[in-house]
Amino acid sequence: MGRACRGTRREARAKAPHLAGTVRSHGAVRHRRATGRTDQVRQPRTPGETATRNGIGGLWQSGSAMAVPTQTPLKLLEPTADGPTDPSTYRPGVCNIGPAEIARRRRGGDAAVVATCVLFAALVALEARPAARLLLAVPAAGAASGYLQAKLRFCAAFGSRGVYNFGDVGEVRSVGDADARARDRARSAQIGLASLAIGLAVGATAAILPL
Repeated sequence: MGRACRGTRREARAKAPHLAGTVRSHGAVRHRRATGRTDQVRQPRTPGETATRNGIGGLWQSGSAMAVPTQTPLKLLEPTADGPTDPSTYRPGVCNIGPAEIARRRRGGDAAVVATCVLFAALVALEARPAARLLLAVPAAGAASGYLQAKLRFCAAFGSRGVYNFGDVGEVRSVGDADARARDRARSAQIGLASLAIGLAVGATAAILPL
């Protein structure tokens, strides 16, 4: 009888760890169901990828190295025939003067503006007839011509003569190509007409001013 009791107690102790593990396992399952957590290991998506746990909040992340995105270096756009170009290069109908000639035409425009203002003040002081103020069209057209040539980097007189200059003032070179000379003359005509229109507008405006 004593031996049978001792055998029963040994069997109970041998089964107890398994029973305790089963109880803990059922408790963990109930806890996961209550909290909505699942600890299933995500299957690797690639052959070299392994699933590891990061230990924060039961999250899983790939054990493979994360790819760092690289930036492609920007390529500078090269100047084209229709885009920005070197201002020191002759281009038919576009550019035929350099910095020295540009500065000279800008100074000419400044002088013409001063002349226009002085003439207008003199006509008003002398109480000249309004029609006399149309004379302001001459210096005003000169000022417009100087500023347009400086802005466009193109000399109307050089274009008409078929020459260009990117050096010191007075040093000119001839344009040998006939098509280039024709394009220069067309550009010169455009600048001349625009300057004349601006001069006439200034003169007409001065004539109608009630002064």
